[in-house]
Amino acid sequence: MVSKKLVVILHRATKLSEHHEGIPEEAHDDCGRGWNESFDKLESNMKCFKPL
Repeated sequence: MVSKKLVVILHRATKLSEHHEGIPEEAHDDCGRGWNESFDKLESNMKCFKPL
């Protein structure tokens, strides 16, 4: 199970956290790397947008 929480914080910052349950120990590092890659890509793609 994966849950995500998106919280908008003051000064146009966003906090995104994740929580995994039931992931086998041997897959833990791969999952972390995968999420970090996804967040890096999201950050890169969001740079083209201007703040509101």
